[in-house]
Amino acid sequence: MRQQEETLLTIRTESTWTYASWVRFRLIQSGNNYALKGHYHKRKFSETPSRPKLQKVKVDTVWAESLVKKLYNAQIPAFPQPAIGFDGGFTILTIGNYLGSSSFRWWSEPPIGWETLDEITKEFIQKFYDGICINEE
Repeated sequence: MRQQEETLLTIRTESTWTYASWVRFRLIQSGNNYALKGHYHKRKFSETPSRPKLQKVKVDTVWAESLVKKLYNAQIPAFPQPAIGFDGGFTILTIGNYLGSSSFRWWSEPPIGWETLDEITKEFIQKFYDGICINEE
């Protein structure tokens, strides 16, 4: 019997108008196995739009569980200090699922106190990107 996938977190990015690049994926757990599953898209507006295909990158259990534990133990202020910017993009991190979740959204640089979220999010994005590059070779 196939085990049910559980979404532990979701990461999305939205960049500025110069590049229509973004990443949207989830950390999923199925039994003792973890994977990053989603889409990565990068193109200039002058290029023809393409439909990104669904990617699945298996990740090491110890690595995934250590980052989830860091998030679990993080002390994050509920109200971030406002910040503005002109170039950059948004990062959206949602932890949890329909039974309960927290969502964080920040512009380019994280607000004071949210640095841990940014570091962990970047680590997940790099792992997803590295896995896609390996899968496409």
